[in-house]
Amino acid sequence: MGYIAAALAGVVGTVVGWLAAALLAVAIGSALGVSDREGALAMSAFFAIGPIGGLTGLVLAVWLVMRRRRRKGLTATASHLGAAVAGVVVAAVLVAGGFWLTRPFTNGNGLPPELVFEILMPAGAKPPELVSRADALARRSPIELQTSENVMSAQISSVRMEGDRPIVTGRVEMAFRARSRLLVFRQPGGAVVFDIDLPRSPGHEAEFTPWQASTVLQNGVRLEGFHIRYRSALPGVE
Repeated sequence: MGYIAAALAGVVGTVVGWLAAALLAVAIGSALGVSDREGALAMSAFFAIGPIGGLTGLVLAVWLVMRRRRRKGLTATASHLGAAVAGVVVAAVLVAGGFWLTRPFTNGNGLPPELVFEILMPAGAKPPELVSRADALARRSPIELQTSENVMSAQISSVRMEGDRPIVTGRVEMAFRARSRLLVFRQPGGAVVFDIDLPRSPGHEAEFTPWQASTVLQNGVRLEGFHIRYRSALPGVE
């Protein structure tokens, strides 16, 4: 039980010491007029000063546990401190794993993957105008990606003909990990909706999926003759 108590105390002491040191550093820095441009002061306090407080809290918590149990000596100190360090490491791994599993973004360290698509329209259908990336960001696009987390307008890169059927090509960011994704193509007679079947965190795919017909009804209307194929792509990788 002594080792368990030391481990629990070490975890609590590390967290309390880390936060206390970081908050104190922010308070002192603010009082001295240290610049906090783009969160520099808070980041420095948390990642530079915080660990010192965490280590201090860890050692102090283990020492208090040993004192209450009237245990002394270098061997006892080392064994209990080792148990506490192991507890802190296990807790950190569990917390990091939880954050990783519940992270909202598809790529937290860079640009998100993109959905690259081609839409085959019916014969004689009027294709849309091209939409630049800037216009897409301004939500001026007839095509958008609707997910369980957000809505993003799509860039329309080109239109080519296959016989008398237009093929619309474009791309749209997939910034969030999502349970479901729908690509909506607004038309004068209604909206064509395609179900996008990709993982929550898409990677890079070199090949397009086979052509798929629109599978979802919107407002009770299904416009026939629309097909899509798509792939996920990382920015800068073709």
